Amino acid sequence: MGDTRDREVVRCACRGDATASRVKTVLPPLYHGARLVDFDERLQGAAAHWLGNPAYGLLLLGSAGVGKTYFAAAIARALVESGKTVIFRSAADYYADLRAKRNAP
Repeated sequence: MGDTRDREVVRCACRGDATASRVKTVLPPLYHGARLVDFDERLQGAAAHWLGNPAYGLLLLGSAGVGKTYFAAAIARALVESGKTVIFRSAADYYADLRAKRNAP
């Protein structure tokens, strides 16, 4: 066996491109840049806690314009970057789909 001290593992650049492409597929363009580091430590900690044991869904509550959707997009990005499958959609779209399926023959 040869000397391995000078070797290092380097992630293939194609992996980063694939992840960026998946993020763009999952998130609307407005949220492509959303990252957890954009938030304060308290919210980063809450996200890390949830990401450590994610439930089926995540409900964020707050006043209009405080960043709930951007925060959700940052969490979705973290999941995509870890290789998870993510569905990112508005409640309005979700419920519209449910109504359409319910009313379908």
